[in-house]
Amino acid sequence: MRKSFVLFLFLIFAASGVASAQQNIRLNFSDKHVRGQSVLKLKQALRQQYPHIRLNRAELQRVVLVAKSKRGNGSAYLRVAGQSTRMKTVDGNPYDFNTRARDTFYRIPMRNPSVDSQGAWQIHLRGNIKVRAVLIKLRNRRPGPPRPARLSANCSIKRNRNIIRPKTRVKCDVFGRGAVSYAVKAEGITLWTGRLNPRAASQRFVTSKKKVIGGYAANFSITLFDRAGRKFRSRIR
Repeated sequence: MRKSFVLFLFLIFAASGVASAQQNIRLNFSDKHVRGQSVLKLKQALRQQYPHIRLNRAELQRVVLVAKSKRGNGSAYLRVAGQSTRMKTVDGNPYDFNTRARDTFYRIPMRNPSVDSQGAWQIHLRGNIKVRAVLIKLRNRRPGPPRPARLSANCSIKRNRNIIRPKTRVKCDVFGRGAVSYAVKAEGITLWTGRLNPRAASQRFVTSKKKVIGGYAANFSITLFDRAGRKFRSRIR
């Protein structure tokens, strides 16, 4: 009987430890009205609405955007540590847009696209949108051995006016120590490669100009390689 009681207490404390490791937080935006392109800065909002929150060991797991658009054609995506989710549609219609009723708002779930939660947490919005809230799920990371650095890149594409085969150049800012090289592809074909400085926390490279098959519709991607031979891939928007 005594052993069963001790085991029962152990399970209670273990369960409470798991529960305390996760947090579900609601950020209120009070039906904030945005037009065109706008950004919700989640870390700043968390610190404003929850002044005592500690984010230095928090891992962002997912967010749920509670919002609606006037004509059902709004869009949103989550960006964390240089990585972005796919664009999500923000639904709605003109008849319910100015109503405060709860059931006129839609829930748009988005998972953290990065294995890292350092840097900015942002929801990028486009369209005529009202935002009621953002629901955030966090996990508190316990101290342990340092994890290998996550590499990320923020890239932009510059083309000339030739629509069919424009001369194209790619500029990328690379974040994270340990990057030794990169490869940039267009439509699955490697067009540029180069070496990077593994000691730099951030660095930039600019490719030469090349004519790209597919023109303005071509899809670009970048792969970063670290010292251990790991690959970090991301699409270039």
